[in-house]
Amino acid sequence: MPKRKNCSCVCGKTAPAFSALPPSMAVAGNTIGIADITLAAALGYIDLRYAHDWRGQHPKLAGWFATISQRPSFVDTQAPKS
Repeated sequence: MPKRKNCSCVCGKTAPAFSALPPSMAVAGNTIGIADITLAAALGYIDLRYAHDWRGQHPKLAGWFATISQRPSFVDTQAPKS
């Protein structure tokens, strides 16, 4: 597995995007849509490739990601843990 990169190139781009998300954290309402899948995939990728404490800065987003990550479709497609 490739080494995790420093987040300096990612932090400046993700912070404004994370701050713009709706407070309810249901990106597409009460159902899961492409926006939710895309956001969850992006957060999973950040966790996999970058040393970035986005959870500490965005606790509602972290809670949403923890919940959606428990869905069987997300569990079945997680990157292998090393």
